[in-house]
Amino acid sequence: MKRYADAKGVALCLAELEVLQTDHGELGALLATHWTMPDSITAALRAHHRFDQAPAEYRWNAAVIHLADNLVSQEAIADLKEGSAACFDVAVMETLGLFPDALVQITEETRTEARKAATVLNASSV
Repeated sequence: MKRYADAKGVALCLAELEVLQTDHGELGALLATHWTMPDSITAALRAHHRFDQAPAEYRWNAAVIHLADNLVSQEAIADLKEGSAACFDVAVMETLGLFPDALVQITEETRTEARKAATVLNASSV
């Protein structure tokens, strides 16, 4: 999917829609349903890119997944980047009670923890 997105010059989420006619949020929700996970997880997975469509009782969960997904994309911690820059939905930030300064701190902590994890993973593969 990433190669297709790169070749077309589109974000990964758009490539998913073009090729699969769905997105990874919906696929995650289908897996969660198959694995009989609670509705709180299924709905949050489904709506993490469409926060406004999350049922009210699961918006906080969707907001957390949205934030984590965008932090990974922004910091290039994983190869599953969905675009060159993260897009933090203002409604998501309000739901989580976060302000721009908090995002800076969260980003720094994420970088630190990712480096630690990479060090451990690299050491264990030797």
